[in-house]
Amino acid sequence: MVMTNEEKNFKLPVVAEGTRHFFVINSTKDLGFINYYEQTHNNINKSKGLKRIELNYNLDLHWIVQLEEAPNSIKEYVRALLSKKKMIVNGNINGTMFCNISNNKVNDSNFSNLDGKDKEPKRKHQDAEEGTEEEEDDPKEESVNIRKKPPEANGVIRSGKGVSPRPHLDHDLYNKHMEARCTECSSIPENFRQYIDAFAESENFLGVKKEVRSLSSFLGAIEDENGQAAEELELLEKILIEVHRSYSSHIDHNANEDAFNQLFVYPYMRVIAKSITISNCKADFVEGQPILESMTRQLKASNLYIDYRSQYKSDGLIKLFGLQNIELLLLETSGCFDNKVKIKLNFDHHKGMFGTLAMIKCIADEFEYASTDQFKKIKVFFLNAAGKTLMLDKNKAANFF
Repeated sequence: MVMTNEEKNFKLPVVAEGTRHFFVINSTKDLGFINYYEQTHNNINKSKGLKRIELNYNLDLHWIVQLEEAPNSIKEYVRALLSKKKMIVNGNINGTMFCNISNNKVNDSNFSNLDGKDKEPKRKHQDAEEGTEEEEDDPKEESVNIRKKPPEANGVIRSGKGVSPRPHLDHDLYNKHMEARCTECSSIPENFRQYIDAFAESENFLGVKKEVRSLSSFLGAIEDENGQAAEELELLEKILIEVHRSYSSHIDHNANEDAFNQLFVYPYMRVIAKSITISNCKADFVEGQPILESMTRQLKASNLYIDYRSQYKSDGLIKLFGLQNIELLLLETSGCFDNKVKIKLNFDHHKGMFGTLAMIKCIADEFEYASTDQFKKIKVFFLNAAGKTLMLDKNKAANFF
């Protein structure tokens, strides 16, 4: 494509951040892939992230094509760059090693002679004339002891229920890991049981109301010195009130996912959020598909955020508005009440795993000077409402240690 000098020196009259900033500060003639490779993604290992760099380059070029400020001639040139094979010359440029890239495949055929010396192929030393052969250690035999009981890789142990372990894997590693995660289940307080039993044994909604009122009357008569017991009973009172509202509602609980949330999920999330009062953290429950800001922050930090379509929309969040807006609990509802389709359930489990990982990473970024021992105590929660149950991790939280 033939361009005029004016078109070659044209710069986009817009402001952009991240990798798109490269296309703003450079003229049209300098928008090639090699320059993009050299000037962007300096926070990653470029030799291992070639595919990612090429993907981002193509996405940024598509962004230019959609810009209203870009002239049609510039857009045509950008489309030509999109269809062009991304080539990087062999050798060292500014201390960086490059290799050929074509159709998302790395061609490493020229790496063998980069230092100007031919490497001798590995082979057995054999003297054909004398009929003697030098003995060499068999590499397969050497690696047997290494593979028998390999240590965990990057803190991940490939073993457990439902997972096919590798041969000779040391199961003690997994057992020790699970023992360290054991948590004691909290029993229901004794002073709760009489009110719960009376509530559950009521014959009709009128009897249920009477039991709730009796609990409220008892709370009004408790002295201030029994503060903790009063707080616990007040939490029980709020839960029983919401249970009464859920079961006395005329809404069809099987109608859709919103009905499931409205009757059996959101009321209890609000009660639980309001009960978190430690350190004046100002906890509250956010409903209505709130954006998981932790995921947005991590995507932007990795130069992977494109636009609003990259945002993580959850079904609900418990946030600590008085403590750096930390996101403590992530809610995902898998369909309507008593939904038996497992596709949505599996998808939400994967989605929730990545979401909680982003949440705990943001906490680490926010409190970067905290000790490792303190960080190990941190837990973020993933609650999955599916079928007829509200499911947490079996250890009551998603703890990555």
